[in-house]
Amino acid sequence: MWDELVRLCRDELNMDLLDEEHFLPLKKLQAILETGFTLSQFKMARIAPWPIFVGFIEQKNTIHALDERLRLMDYVDL
Repeated sequence: MWDELVRLCRDELNMDLLDEEHFLPLKKLQAILETGFTLSQFKMARIAPWPIFVGFIEQKNTIHALDERLRLMDYVDL
């Protein structure tokens, strides 16, 4: 699922439909998606107890762009 979201944001968007002010946020989102969640973090999510994983994400929330990710999840959930 994660790879699909990265692919959609990178390859499947019709850039002709975007206004110029949308390009910078889109580039930021693409960069976050491509580098924000490493393979080791994915493996940790599968084996770490949930409270430890949540604590890790909360500690690193600025690095992992937690606020942006939560807003994206809210937007996608519409």
